[in-house]
Amino acid sequence: GCTKSLKKLCNEAGLSGRQRKRMLILADGSGPLWVEGFGVAESAAVSACTRHALELTVTEDGEEDLSGKTGCN
Repeated sequence: GCTKSLKKLCNEAGLSGRQRKRMLILADGSGPLWVEGFGVAESAAVSACTRHALELTVTEDGEEDLSGKTGCN
């Protein structure tokens, strides 16, 4: 798995300070779960044991659609 800090990932990707400030990050109390352009953390990845999932859609105009999804058959 990836254990690099978010700062290191951004540096390696050559992101400017402005790009970093605009980057979307979904996190919980333990840290980032998903980072725009990098993907989902291993701890938040969907697996055969997944019972609940959250689908988040962000549109260009900034309107967000939060839809709770359940089930993994």
